[in-house]
Amino acid sequence: MGTVVKKFWSYLAISFACGVLTGGAFTLSNWLLVAPRGLGKAGGMALLMWIETILLVTLFPALLALPATLGMLLFRRWRGKGASYFIAAAVFLMVALPLARLAVEVRHGAFKDLAIRSAPLVKAIQDHERRRGRPPEKLEALVPEFLPAIPRTGMSGYPEYKYWTGASAGWWEGNPWILCVSTSCGPLNWDRFLYFPLQNYPDPNDRGKVDRYSGWFERMGDWAYFHE
Repeated sequence: MGTVVKKFWSYLAISFACGVLTGGAFTLSNWLLVAPRGLGKAGGMALLMWIETILLVTLFPALLALPATLGMLLFRRWRGKGASYFIAAAVFLMVALPLARLAVEVRHGAFKDLAIRSAPLVKAIQDHERRRGRPPEKLEALVPEFLPAIPRTGMSGYPEYKYWTGASAGWWEGNPWILCVSTSCGPLNWDRFLYFPLQNYPDPNDRGKVDRYSGWFERMGDWAYFHE
């Protein structure tokens, strides 16, 4: 009986530690990607994105373990182990998921700040439109008349703005131009942070638009985060 109790507490301790490690590392990697100074190198940013993906994958076995271990409770031979594994998986998720949620909040807050911080760049493009009758062909055309220099985003993982005009912009709801920040958070993720001058972001509940873009838009101020 004493051995069983020791194993039970060891499962709990290991699960708690793994939950803290997984959730904490996920939060840290997200913060480094959106902080002004993260690892500072493209290779380091790519490594963070891979780590983030791996950490997310670790959550799925724990989620699958809950119904599997409940099934073990139906058999007397496996009942003790099933209860221990169930509690261990539950403890892991109870620790890791709130920390993962914190990572999402950190990320969202950073992009909401970026939307505010990008206002001078948006205004410069709009001023060019008013004076010249058309948007600039490239952001470099704003310098030096409308801006002293092309700004950076202030995010170590996503440092540059991209600018689309013509057909590339028009595909996105007929906008004459678009500002974009590539915000990939993993090797198989192509999220973007977008500014539409027409402010006609698709409704995330519109299934037709979701299917067309293979993703949905989350409004953040005058910008929208595109989850692909």
